[in-house]
Amino acid sequence: MLDGFGGMGLFGIIVLLLFFVAVVLLVVWAVRAVIPSRYGGIGETPMAVLKRQYAAAEINQTAFDRARRVLDGHGA
Repeated sequence: MLDGFGGMGLFGIIVLLLFFVAVVLLVVWAVRAVIPSRYGGIGETPMAVLKRQYAAAEINQTAFDRARRVLDGHGA
């Protein structure tokens, strides 16, 4: 007979919930892998971002020095 859960029982409901949680986690992981982070990665410090931008010639020496002073707390 049916036990009120469409014949699945408590174990079936737990397995179904775990399946949906796994699907959601997989989608979140896939989206984060495809869309790059604004700062280049989780845990990347502002100074690391600045150095990467300077190395890639996205900013010049003057902008690098100015931003480095601000990050070091010495003002602009």
